[in-house]
Amino acid sequence: MPTRPSNRLTPEELELWRALIRLSQLLPAALEAGLGAADESLPRYEILAVLATHGEGLRLTELGRFALVSKPRLSVHVASLEADGYVSRAPHPDDARASLVTLTPAGRRHLAALTPGHLELARQVALDHVAPADREPVLRSLASMLAALGDSWTPGARP
Repeated sequence: MPTRPSNRLTPEELELWRALIRLSQLLPAALEAGLGAADESLPRYEILAVLATHGEGLRLTELGRFALVSKPRLSVHVASLEADGYVSRAPHPDDARASLVTLTPAGRRHLAALTPGHLELARQVALDHVAPADREPVLRSLASMLAALGDSWTPGARP
């Protein structure tokens, strides 16, 4: 990348930056509102969705990293999901200090009921606005931005 003065953005960079900031604020709010209509929250949905891809369960630290939920909030959400019967916690078979969180059959049903509306909203507010020919370059750019933020996610990787 070319070297540019760090105290100024080009007009195009400024517009892109403003759009990214706005998207980072508006997208989670829209997804939260959509799930809120089903009496659910985005962090709880993400926890359920991550656990659905890990049938063997996850340690809390792994779950928080994959679902992007802070440790204090993760404990609250997992306790709530456990009280609702959507997840269970058990001692980790290889580490007595850790617990393993798994999705219950009720949690799978709950996630299955939420997912169609969540995916439709994702299409309405984001995915349908990226032309098929642009999806791969946009995905590469987003993955690069995530990596710059220290996120280890890569396209195609299991969350």
